[in-house]
Amino acid sequence: MAYARTRDSRGLNIPEYQNSNVQNVKYETVIIPSTSQVAFGGYSIFDFKDKACLLNDIVLQFQVSNLNAGPNEPEVSTPRMTSAFNWFTRIEIVQNNQIIDTIYPQANFLQHQLFLIDEERKKVNDGAGDYMSPYKCYLKTKNQEYWYVPLWTYFKTGHIPCLYPKDDVQIRLYMDTLANNIYVEGRASQWPNSTITPISATLTCNLICNLTRLGQDLNLYRLQSLNKSPEQYKFLEMRYGTTTIPVNSNANPQFNYVLNSVTGNVVFLLAIVRPSNSTGPGGTYDPFQYLPVLNFSLLDSTSTNISGGQPVPLSLVQGYLSRKWTASSYYTDVRNTDIDRTINQSAYWAANLTSPNYFSSNGGRSYATTSNAIMYSFSDDPVSAAVYGSTNSGKRFFGSEQLQIQFTGPITTGYNLDIYAFCESCIEITPTYVKKVSL
Repeated sequence: MAYARTRDSRGLNIPEYQNSNVQNVKYETVIIPSTSQVAFGGYSIFDFKDKACLLNDIVLQFQVSNLNAGPNEPEVSTPRMTSAFNWFTRIEIVQNNQIIDTIYPQANFLQHQLFLIDEERKKVNDGAGDYMSPYKCYLKTKNQEYWYVPLWTYFKTGHIPCLYPKDDVQIRLYMDTLANNIYVEGRASQWPNSTITPISATLTCNLICNLTRLGQDLNLYRLQSLNKSPEQYKFLEMRYGTTTIPVNSNANPQFNYVLNSVTGNVVFLLAIVRPSNSTGPGGTYDPFQYLPVLNFSLLDSTSTNISGGQPVPLSLVQGYLSRKWTASSYYTDVRNTDIDRTINQSAYWAANLTSPNYFSSNGGRSYATTSNAIMYSFSDDPVSAAVYGSTNSGKRFFGSEQLQIQFTGPITTGYNLDIYAFCESCIEITPTYVKKVSL
């Protein structure tokens, strides 16, 4: 087969497909320590001060050591951490002294599960502690391995240039408590007299930034371009809402929540239902195991259905709509904990994987469905919207809309409902300011 040929910048007569128009750039990975000691339950800051570059991706690198927790019995000497996706309560992205976006752990987790292809998703989950495998989380804890949590930021979507001193980026990290992210109970049925030692740990954390370093000529061109006119970079800004759902003894109770915090052009919306005691030692569920619902609806201020005219069964999202709304097989994830258990029986007990949510009464085997997140998209291609900021449609929300949920059975304990609405927005950059513009 003949190919058109061209001469590259070094004078080589090469096939055209081997020639790159991208010149004088370098791709680097920069590791940035925190300005203070990172600790569970604490607050830390990371300062990104590099210039003449495009910031592409941000990852948190954790390591836990000197862990002091667990029953006194030797066999249960090592506790188990949750997936590191759950270790923080929120992260603020600050640019030019403005909070541009806020990241919450559940939303960050779901974006990586829904919008990455399975090969990428597997690597992400292995690095953060696989939420599908409690045993893998136990081994990472025991071996004091690094935990990696990628952040779904507007830099990932837009590759925003950092050229001027005002472009300094600050990551404000608010850590959750260690008690909410470690399982330390012993086998109470086997050792009724087990005692738990005080919980403490040493935590280190670095910010890992993937960037494109611009050469002097290319950087000068970007500066001249910005001096002529502002540049805008589209991304999806998250609007967050949360509430509690009270106990209800009806057969299929219904709950309505007014989305006061959701205004703007919504591209897609995520919501999760969890028991109120879903975190911390003795919690009934893992942080990323959500409760199923029968169906849901989105209603406008007049209570008119705006999500297809009829309630949307969760099974429709899981079995069909996810085919075009997601890039992965997340909605088919089913955890067979018996596979984990047979890898190493003694270590499995030691990892405290004995609570009812892991084992049913039929010989210890449990098939736990984890993919019960509510999703509704007003865009035909939410994957492109999330990854590239390429939105083709949305629905204008005014803060008076409602999410209506019908449950599969009586609500016997309190539930938490969290809503994450992703709205069209953009970053506007000039030589003198950086600001967020809602669309």
